[in-house]
Amino acid sequence: MVRPRQRTTTTEPRLSLAILAFAGLSGGCASTDTPAGFIDRLRTPNEGVRAELTQLEERVRRLEAEASAGNTENARLRERIAELEATLEEVRASAAAPAPPAPFDPQPPPRVKVVQVSELESDTDRASVGTEADPAASVERTGHELYDQALDAFMRHEYLEAELGFQRFISDFPDTDLSDNALYWIGECRFARGDNRGAATAFEQLLQDFPLGNKVPDALLKAGRSLQRLGDTDGARRRFREVSRRFPDTDAARMAADSLATLDDG
Repeated sequence: MVRPRQRTTTTEPRLSLAILAFAGLSGGCASTDTPAGFIDRLRTPNEGVRAELTQLEERVRRLEAEASAGNTENARLRERIAELEATLEEVRASAAAPAPPAPFDPQPPPRVKVVQVSELESDTDRASVGTEADPAASVERTGHELYDQALDAFMRHEYLEAELGFQRFISDFPDTDLSDNALYWIGECRFARGDNRGAATAFEQLLQDFPLGNKVPDALLKAGRSLQRLGDTDGARRRFREVSRRFPDTDAARMAADSLATLDDG
């Protein structure tokens, strides 16, 4: 007689299905994962998102810091552009320069004549200045605006307007970190207009009044080139050699070496 087949309980299949389901869900995890760890990760599904948010916040902070540092370099970059413009103008002028005049006998440089503010602004302009609540902040902002306006005029090749702007800046703000820069650009304005004697005077005054200023290497170079235009080749050589001796690793020193080589070849 054939005995009827005994029915098995469903405990073992259900357990097998649970194990297979866990294995399928955790297939991408490390082999050391445990059911308890798997359950913990299911209970905290936002931990990965939180970590990514933390990383993004850190990147935003770094970018903000970099942007703030970049703003402080804008003024120096604009000045560098203006210097390159001045060098280009000088090369163009040199290509069509006439024969040098008689040698120039240099004298102790007089002070640069500063145009009075009253000559440069109208009564309406004077009435509009100084109306803000913070006088110190207003003065500082006005000084930077005046300097930037003069530098922009130079870059537009409006050299007379630029010189007047820089002279006004020196008159109103004689003891700032841009005072020597303004005096340098006065020399550049005169050099660009062909006023070589006036340019030499401005550059020599900068060397005298601001011997530790950041424009000293360029002022030495341009003083030498102004003297070269005036026919004072000995004075030009002294200035070119001084640039190379005192500031050997600068662009001014390299350009001075080129100018000196041109004088020696001539």
